[in-house]
Amino acid sequence: MDFVIEGGEFVALIGPSGCGKSTLLNILAGLEEPDHGEVLVGGSGDRLGQLTLMPQSDALLPWRTVLENVAAGPAMAGSNSEAGQQQAMAVLEEFGLRGFEDHYPHALSGGMRQRVALARAVLGGARYWLLDEPFGALDAFTRTHLQRFVSEAWRRHEPTVVLVTHDLDEALLLADRVLVSSNRPGRIIAQVSTDLPRPRTPEMTTYPEFAAYKRELMEHLFASGAFA
Repeated sequence: MDFVIEGGEFVALIGPSGCGKSTLLNILAGLEEPDHGEVLVGGSGDRLGQLTLMPQSDALLPWRTVLENVAAGPAMAGSNSEAGQQQAMAVLEEFGLRGFEDHYPHALSGGMRQRVALARAVLGGARYWLLDEPFGALDAFTRTHLQRFVSEAWRRHEPTVVLVTHDLDEALLLADRVLVSSNRPGRIIAQVSTDLPRPRTPEMTTYPEFAAYKRELMEHLFASGAFA
């Protein structure tokens, strides 16, 4: 795979199951090393600590409260405990979690747990967010709700985002550009740039121009072998 992502851009990656999308995110995050080639962040190969990875599971620490889980982000970024908790309280308000700061993860719904995970990612201080199907296990209503939180967080904090998803509507609602991977071994075979106005709403999925973008992505996925 060979591609460039501009600073502050929101890019989605779609493709057949097993083509290597999650592995690619792990390589970008520095959790795995490529067999060949390199990953450059801002022109440098040193990327550890510069990116935050939000996996498919929320990965919350069950023995920590919501506040303590979110405050782990600033702690890893070097903030002291008091400053971290103040920052965490502010972002809990942003993500609609005020009043749940003393709850433990087991007491939260799946959607709320993912909001906590997103809040922790925001406070980690990284300017690059890697999102690996973070809402894939949620129901359609909750997923739509959380897509709005992601869109708003991107607008406020202006990170560079790479989102892996199997949901074409999600890719088009959130991303500036959608990359399409072939079947394994994964190769970028197409990209679709969108000019849908922001802020984007679920109602846009009924627009003719949205349907045209979705049709184009489907054609590329058929060509990739996703439905073979």
